[in-house]
Amino acid sequence: MQPTEIVVPYPDGLVPTQQYFPITYLTEEIELADVYRVLRLDEIPEIGIFARDPVSTVGAAYHVAWGSSLNKKKSKYISTSLFLENAQRFAEINKKNTGQNCQIVRIALHNWKKEQDIFNLREKIDVWDIKVRNQIILVENPDYDTQNNFHKFAKAFNEVLLVGYVPPKYITKVQ
Repeated sequence: MQPTEIVVPYPDGLVPTQQYFPITYLTEEIELADVYRVLRLDEIPEIGIFARDPVSTVGAAYHVAWGSSLNKKKSKYISTSLFLENAQRFAEINKKNTGQNCQIVRIALHNWKKEQDIFNLREKIDVWDIKVRNQIILVENPDYDTQNNFHKFAKAFNEVLLVGYVPPKYITKVQ
């Protein structure tokens, strides 16, 4: 299948800026598994989780490959992992690199369809899936190093990207 350009605006009038196939648009009644996130030091789960730049045009491949750190480009993506073990491993790596303990939270995506009018997530992109990563690479055409890191990190951490805002009621501290 060919990637399809997204032209249908979200209910709030925003239009996505990227082409992807497949993306789970969080406007349907679908079953979603919970995901886990290692919080940045500046994130406060009691007020919710936001991307560093909700209107960024930075691609998904670049975000996963290089992160959304202060030294890199900010993006509209919120990185999460499918499994707690992946988030714990990522937290351990962060601790080694920064000396800081990182908090892990669970995002209760399984509750999303029950209250979809308040849960303002717009997209869920399963970049752990090789088919999704390959489609993103076709669309974004990142450089060689970005492609390699994209594949490596997305697979290693079973990464799921979220676009939008995660309200605090869906966030539970794990450790």
